[in-house]
Amino acid sequence: MRPGFQLRISTIFLLLALIELPVSALWVPVPFMDDGARSRIFGWTLYHFIPDFFGVAFVIATLSGIVFAFRRKWRPVLQCGIEMATCFAAAIVLPVY
Repeated sequence: MRPGFQLRISTIFLLLALIELPVSALWVPVPFMDDGARSRIFGWTLYHFIPDFFGVAFVIATLSGIVFAFRRKWRPVLQCGIEMATCFAAAIVLPVY
């Protein structure tokens, strides 16, 4: 019997982005000292790179959903749709810079 939930690359990107969502949305402040370039790279990674994971996960889930729809596999299409809805809802929560 096959499981209903499968771990795909879009799911991994989505999970990484959801783990870092509280930091990216500024709900959890992360104090770090101003150490010049290292501080800028750390800040960019936390606040600007993580929201891109939602975009990547959304695009991959959309493309794989289209592929599964043409193959007429409806359970993966449902998972891709849930992933796309989650990416969209989380991107709405993020502040706009």
